[in-house]
Amino acid sequence: SVTWTPPVSLARQIPNDTTGICIITCETFSNGESVGAKQVNLDLTVPASVVPTISAFTATRVDNGVPSSWGIYVKGYSKARLRTTAAGAYGSTIQNCAVSGELPGADVTTGVLNTAGEKRFSVTVKDSRGRTATASVAIKVVDYSKPSISGAAFARCNADGTDNDDGTNIKAHGVIAIASCDGKNYYTAQVQYKLTSAITWTKAGDYTGGNTSIYAVGLTDATYDVRIAVTDGLNTVYATDVLDVGDVIAEYPRGCAE
Repeated sequence: SVTWTPPVSLARQIPNDTTGICIITCETFSNGESVGAKQVNLDLTVPASVVPTISAFTATRVDNGVPSSWGIYVKGYSKARLRTTAAGAYGSTIQNCAVSGELPGADVTTGVLNTAGEKRFSVTVKDSRGRTATASVAIKVVDYSKPSISGAAFARCNADGTDNDDGTNIKAHGVIAIASCDGKNYYTAQVQYKLTSAITWTKAGDYTGGNTSIYAVGLTDATYDVRIAVTDGLNTVYATDVLDVGDVIAEYPRGCAE
């Protein structure tokens, strides 16, 4: 009488299936001579615990325009590169790998992440026996929207800031708001101007949101376009207006008849 437990290592002989036929031979000896043998078949099933293994499932940033120094995922810009390291068990091989059921492959990159908050990805690998294993990884996506300029107002003025339709200075005011992006975002702002007929803008000076600032630029008796330009880490936005000149009284040479 012999008790025998089939070792799991036998599964290596059936890397593409979960069941196989085991042939057991029992041979009887008497005085060193074989006096008979019998064979029986036994169906063996690979234990349910024998599944592929995922040793690593990682997410790395694809900045896609976001300053790499920020070190964060930003809504509307960032992507995620997802890499899977997996292996079969007892002879099986990995046949399929899919991230969140949509992206096939062990090294894939998502589209642009358009939702802020926690984003969780899962991967499922399937081996040649049809057995599966899963793993997941989570990332944080920071909210972002373009800068805004509210309450923008411009005027011609005198040097002391008094409004004057014939003034040669620019007075500007606006309230600037930007997305914090976990404190990583920043902005710069300028007041710019040009003759309405011109193409190129000229910098009047830097601007700090919420202040009323005066710029001595020497405006002439012409119509000008003016704007506040705000640039954060990802975008530039503008608040634009037109400064008309006051009424100009025609001058005639002395002695000229009406």
